[in-house]
Amino acid sequence: MLKGGCLTSIVFIVLGHLTELARAHRRPEVSLENAWRSREGHLAQARDMKGYVVDASRPLEEVMARLVDFVLKHRVERTRRRLGRWGFG
Repeated sequence: MLKGGCLTSIVFIVLGHLTELARAHRRPEVSLENAWRSREGHLAQARDMKGYVVDASRPLEEVMARLVDFVLKHRVERTRRRLGRWGFG
């Protein structure tokens, strides 16, 4: 993504959960086969984009802790790379 002529970092995060759970609670009209196919497509896209998959069926506090940890590590690594390009690291 370009912003002001510079490339910006994009983070792709997938909140994964059991297909049966999503189908039962949110989209009962979708067949289990289609729900599985959709889930597998999202997971494949996350892998292709070097994304991060979080098990959203875990307790909210755990999901949030994993997301915050991932984002902070991503920002630290991005800053480290930038500083290295400028001769500071």
